[in-house]
Amino acid sequence: TDLWDFNSENPKVPSEQEIKAAVATVDYQQIKIEGNTVSLSLDGARLDVGGLAKGYIADRIVDHLVDNEVTQGIVNLGGNVGTIGEKEDGTPWRIGINRPYSDGSEVIGTVPASDNCVITSGIYERFFVVDGVQYHHIIDPTTGYPVKNDLESVTIVGAGGTSMECDAYSTICLLLGTEESLVILKQLPDIEALFLDSNDYVTMTEGLQFEE
Repeated sequence: TDLWDFNSENPKVPSEQEIKAAVATVDYQQIKIEGNTVSLSLDGARLDVGGLAKGYIADRIVDHLVDNEVTQGIVNLGGNVGTIGEKEDGTPWRIGINRPYSDGSEVIGTVPASDNCVITSGIYERFFVVDGVQYHHIIDPTTGYPVKNDLESVTIVGAGGTSMECDAYSTICLLLGTEESLVILKQLPDIEALFLDSNDYVTMTEGLQFEE
């Protein structure tokens, strides 16, 4: 992610040599945790919590509000929504799922939410174009390049999990693609998902409540 530097005013495609060198340092098994100390065994390796941080922050905000006796509300961190209770009329909140590249002005539909979270990861959130090729910020750790599949976004609705967990799953599912993700999600009864591909085709888990 440092090589790609999607936050730069003049981003550029890293060299193949730079990417190969960085990929060689990617190995979660080299993370060592002893008490409150975290270390990395590989020289040049770094930890990037970008796939989790927003979810963790959302969880802490929700916890703070609940601790201060808030019983109804929405925490919206942009693509990461946590809900507390229901609306005043006793019905669930309706959370819109953005249409990619619409700058938030359009939604493809809504999902109900009550005391849970709705997290979306998409390739349209941060990207740049060089020589007619779009490079987005979801990086495949095995190649060092933006992941290549037909997905534009993945939305995770978590009934039992935290926003941080669902944040991770949304990124993981976007990396893995629809078919492999559905196999994994069958083992997670408290998590539902919606996959939107580049042809505007929607695939959902069986338990998801979705309205266009």
